[in-house]
Parts: sequence; structure tokens; C-alpha cells
Amino acid sequence: MRYTQTVSNPQVTPITGLPQVNGWAQVITHPSRSLTCVLSVAGKNANSVGKTLAEQVAHFQVTTSARLHNDLLDLLQAARREDCHLQLACILLTENKNIIATHSASVFLRRHGRVGEILTSEGELKIVEGGRVESDLFVLATKQAVNYFPELKTLLQRETESLVTQLVAQLHNHDNSALSALAWVESNVPEPENTDLTGNGQASMSGLKLPALGRVVQTIKLNHWRQKPLLLIKKIGRKLKNLVASRRNSEGKLGQSPRPQARNFLLLGAVAVLILLLVIFWKKAQINQEILTLQPRLGELENQLTYAQSLAELDPITARSEARAVLRGLEDLIATNSNKTQAIKRLKQNYQQAQTFLDNMAGSETTGPLEPVFDLRLAEADFVAQGIVLNDEALFALDAAGQKIVVLDLKNKQTEQINLDKTGSAKAITVDGQTIYLLADGLHSFLLAGDSHSHTKLKDQGDSDRDGTLLQNFATYLYVFNPSARNIYRYLENDEGLSDPIGWLVDKQGLEFETVESMAIDGDLWLTTRSGKIHKYTQGQPETFGVSDLPIAFDSSLKIATHADSPYLYVLERARQRLVILSKDGSFFKEVISESLATADAIATSLTEDAVWVVSGSLVYKISL
Repeated sequence: MRYTQTVSNPQVTPITGLPQVNGWAQVITHPSRSLTCVLSVAGKNANSVGKTLAEQVAHFQVTTSARLHNDLLDLLQAARREDCHLQLACILLTENKNIIATHSASVFLRRHGRVGEILTSEGELKIVEGGRVESDLFVLATKQAVNYFPELKTLLQRETESLVTQLVAQLHNHDNSALSALAWVESNVPEPENTDLTGNGQASMSGLKLPALGRVVQTIKLNHWRQKPLLLIKKIGRKLKNLVASRRNSEGKLGQSPRPQARNFLLLGAVAVLILLLVIFWKKAQINQEILTLQPRLGELENQLTYAQSLAELDPITARSEARAVLRGLEDLIATNSNKTQAIKRLKQNYQQAQTFLDNMAGSETTGPLEPVFDLRLAEADFVAQGIVLNDEALFALDAAGQKIVVLDLKNKQTEQINLDKTGSAKAITVDGQTIYLLADGLHSFLLAGDSHSHTKLKDQGDSDRDGTLLQNFATYLYVFNPSARNIYRYLENDEGLSDPIGWLVDKQGLEFETVESMAIDGDLWLTTRSGKIHKYTQGQPETFGVSDLPIAFDSSLKIATHADSPYLYVLERARQRLVILSKDGSFFKEVISESLATADAIATSLTEDAVWVVSGSLVYKISL
């Protein structure tokens, strides 16, 4: 998608509050850099909804107020569908005008030293247009931000850099600043050739026409200012002297006698104006030159951040990686250009934007208590589950005593029971399609066919399974983890039952068998321990595996689940009340934190949808991802 750059790059300085479970805010700069928007979202899943809406804003294709109005109405409708409330303010900078919109927000304007609130709204969408003026400074603020800073209009008289530092500190001291977002937007509009300082097209000073002064400046090669400022002043002085002499001669020809006082006043005033113009233009040239030397690399980093933002929903792992690379690149630029004041200011603005995006992409979602999907005590009083497994249609829960299985139909929530009086006390359960496998006194299977559950004893108890604690299946194989025998035994199921066991682990070095808590198989075999470790094995050999970017490292007992068609590992750490989702290369994807997970005993991943099932005692929870 291509965007049209309608104005030269505006300078945007963002401030956002700290996100919470039901509140989120961000400053969004459109890839074209012509549109800036402050946005806050209040409601359930505010973080994920906010990111979706921010992506929607980034894809706006707006050049007129009518198109902007329609796009914002679509944005508000999308928020209402998610039961969320928005506060937003935005500004669209076109070639000759400003288009401003608010919904439960305000926009302030500082122009020629004067500050005013030019648009505000309460629960309705408003939009206005206005003319462009050089050096205008707009401040966009959500309603909460305005409420927190009622003196904002007065504060805007101060310089942006010192004010922003103060406001960030004050904002983050509030208990809840999640809906606060502010943005300073300073447009950089080329100045007209003939500047009319008085506004009437006839600006003058004691009879000396300013358009004439403009012609003096235009005849000088401004590209030498930075190298030879003193030479420029002398050149301006000579041209000014010639201009004044020419005016005096013309007055003499008309028989008028010039007065020395008026002539001196005219000369001093003109010199003062020209020197002031010189300083302003010289300073702008210095700033532009500092930025220009950084622009190739800075442009690459800005494009990289835009790319990361576009991946926020589809591939957050890559988005976070790209954003960190942007931060590292900006840190290098800041370190190597520490003597360039204006460049550093620009770089720090970009850095804050990238850091804000990365903070919002942290991937931690804290929720309140989870809503149970089902209470297994409705099927059997005092039922407590020690483990669960899933197939396409049902959830199977093995009770803590190993005496029965409750089968929960996932569609209609109907239950039935399978008694295990012929198997002995079951220690582990797994399922493959319509067949349930049990590790009990030996290995057993139950075939699910209608209302009947035919039982088959696959193997008498022996050394390979007597002290087994975990059971998993993959393809036509069963795997039993036996910590006493310090191995994992694999069995092939055939027409006669099971083959003789084979010790599957080839290299056992570094594995503390007595600490292993859970096992999952997806072609590779995964083990978790009580100390927070995850081990990966391929064909009996250990593979190097490490977790990266996890906000808080694992350090306690873990349960793991996955399947061959899932790109993720699902890890339950109940000591930290969290479910962590990792890619299978160990990259952190996201985590869900809830007090309901503090007593969770087992997890299983759905084969048909993006969800994880968790059991805590008798309560079954479903966490959609």
C-alpha cells in the first residue's frame, strides 16, 4: 500500500499513561506522517482491542475531512462491537489546511505565542477545518489527560521538551493513567517567499518596504550561511547600504531633504530585522543539516518500526524483535551524535515512540477470576481431577483416586462416566481419536463406540511401567515416563497388543528424573520440571532449547501441553498464576495471568480451536487465545 506525503514531516512528541487490564492508550502516527491520533480504549480486553484499532488507524487513506469522518465512525463502531469506549483526537495535515477531530477529547493550538482550546467534545464526534500557519503547535489530549492536567492550557506556553518531561512524571504518579494520551504535533511548513508580517499584504517599517528586504535576502546564496555567517552579515550590510542610498537619491531627486534621525532609525531597524531573520534561518539550516545527515539511517529505522507495527496482531513475536532492533539502532545514533542537540531531540522522540510500541506489545494480559466452563461435581459429587485430555469432541478427566473418568461433551456439556474397577488405580491418561489409554496396573485402552466403552488390557504390569508416572501417545506409539528406571519406554501398538518396551532415551545426561512434572509429544518430546526447566528431545537425543524474552523467567513447577498441528507450547506455572504461550523455538508469545490459575492441576490444548483447557480441582476453564 502506498501513501501520499501531503506535508513535510511533522514533529510528534507522544505521552501515554501506564496500561491496565481494562484501559489502554497510544499515540498513533500514520505511515504517511500526515495523520496523528491519540487514542484510548476502556473496556474488556482493552489492550488487544486497542492494538486492533491502532492498526485500523494506520490503514486510513484520508485526504479530506469527509473521508476522515467516515473512517472515524467506522473506528467507533468497531469499538462498540467489542463493548469498549474510545477517547480520541486526531489531526490531518494537508498542503493548505488542518483537519481536526475529537471524540471525548480536546485539541489545543499555540499560535504566535497564544494558546487556545480549539475543539473539544463529550461523547460525540466533532470535526473542523482550519488554515495552515507556519510554526503552529497542536496538542491532542484524551479526556482523562485533560482532567488530570486542568492547567494544560497555561503550561503550553512553555517549551515542549521541558514540559513533556514534567508531564510524564506527573502522569505516571496517578494510580490509573491508562486512558491518558497526549501528542505534541508541530508542522514544518515552508514559508512563503514574501512574508506579510502585518497580515494586510503591505508590511513596512518607516517607509522601507519588507518585500524589498526580501529581495535583498533572496539575492544571497543561502547555502553558504553555515560555513561563512560573518561574510553573510557583511554582504547583507553592503546590500542594505546600497538600498538605503538608492532610496536617498530618489528622495533627493524629488527635492526632499532626508532627515538624519529618520535615516539612522531606518537603518538600525532594518539591520535588526535582517539580523533576526539571519539568526532564524541560520538556526533552521543547522537543524535541517543535523537531521539531513542522519536521515538515511533514521528513515530505515522509521520504516522498520512501521513494519513492526503492521505485524503487531499477526506476528507479535517478530513485531517485538523488529521494535527492539529499532531501539538498538536509535541508541547507536544517539551515542554517535551526542553533540547534535536538535538531532538528539528528534532521535529521542523516535525512541519514545518505539519504546511505547514495545511496552504495549509486552504480551502480558492480566485478567480477573476466570469463568468456569463446567464444574465436574455436577457429574460426580466431590470429584477432583488429576489430569485431563482432549479429542475433537470431548474432554476426559481422570479423578484423583484413579477410579473413574468423566467424559464431558464439549458441545452440549453432557457428561458420562467410565468406571476403572478392572484396571487398578490409574496414574495417567491419554487419548487418540476414539481410544483412551491408561497407565494403571499395566497399560489399558477403552474404545469409545456409542454408549459402550470396550476395555482391553494391552499389557500386564512390568518393570518398564510399574513405577511410571506419565503417559503420552504419538502416531502408533505409547510413551511411559519411568523416573525409577531413569528412562522413557516406547511401545508400538499392534494387533496382538503392545510390542516389547524399548528404552527411548539415548542421552540422559543433565535430566533430573525425580523433578519431572509433565510430558508432551508433537514429534519432538517435551519435559518440564519442578524447578522451571523445559527439556526438548528428538529421537532420544537432547536438543538445545531456551526461552527468550519472557518478562519473568520460569522458576517453579511447570505443566506443558501441545500437539503436532500447533505452532506453540502452552506452559502452566501455577506459582505465578499464569499460562505462558511460547513458539517452539522458545520465543515468548504472550502470557495470561489470573488468580484462578493458582490452584490449576493440569492443562490440555484444543485440537480444533485456538484455546487451552485448564482444570483446577473440579472446575474446568477454557482460555481462548
